[in-house]
Amino acid sequence: QAASIECLPCLGHRSAGRMATIENSSLRPESIVADDTSNTMEERSSIPPEQRSIAYQRTMSISTTASGRLSFSFLDTSLFRGTNLVDLMQWNASVFSDRPCTPEYYGLSHPVSVIDVFISHNWSTHRALKFLIFALDYNTTAAIVASNMAVLPMFILQVFGKLPVYPVVYTFLWKSAPAGVCCSAVGTLVFFLVFFFWQSFRRLLGRKGPVFFLDKTCVCQTDADLKRRGIMSLSAFLYNSRSMLILYSDAYLQKLWTIYEIASFLLIYPNGSLHVRPVFVPVLVLVC
Repeated sequence: QAASIECLPCLGHRSAGRMATIENSSLRPESIVADDTSNTMEERSSIPPEQRSIAYQRTMSISTTASGRLSFSFLDTSLFRGTNLVDLMQWNASVFSDRPCTPEYYGLSHPVSVIDVFISHNWSTHRALKFLIFALDYNTTAAIVASNMAVLPMFILQVFGKLPVYPVVYTFLWKSAPAGVCCSAVGTLVFFLVFFFWQSFRRLLGRKGPVFFLDKTCVCQTDADLKRRGIMSLSAFLYNSRSMLILYSDAYLQKLWTIYEIASFLLIYPNGSLHVRPVFVPVLVLVC
């Protein structure tokens, strides 16, 4: 009843010629095993069993034990790994580039007990667009707060005449009014510095952020056996994820792997937390 998968979706661009076949439609790779004396994933999951789909419950009923307790778990718990946000975004999210995989990428992940966000994406999408999505989601609030804190002392100094102001014509008022160039310049500079580099500042403070699943870092790409076992554990990664983040592009629904990921997540957690981020949105926001 094992799944037969011929490729891994994290080695460069997913081309149309890359195929993966799953011989059993009940989603039962090696990672679905009978529960032992360890804590079941039902105990750790925030989704009550009654909210899971009937199809999922049928899938789970295929394998039984003497105690009748079932779960998605890892045959080898060392395979259960996640990557922190600061590691994903370092060097402008270079991990999303199409460079050849090396052991250093696997070193960006570490053993975890739960995954906060499962990332589902296509490698054909440029890394800059993915970086902007993460920056918009996780850096914008800090950028707004920091820029306002930087502008406040500039504004006070302007009020007391310590900084120069210049007349500016506001077309919607049809009249000129004094404006401080320092406030605009400092506020804009601080905003974009924090927007692009906030996670680097967090790293200096020892804050690592939420834990993500990224195939390139959480499944070993340089060891054939570890890669095979990591692929076969994909359902366990999905089951132990609190939410899924879809980096949506035109190619997303054209690839078998991404369709498998979203279908499996919705099968396991039909009422789960699913976030869709079109890759063009951050560019549109920054331009506007």
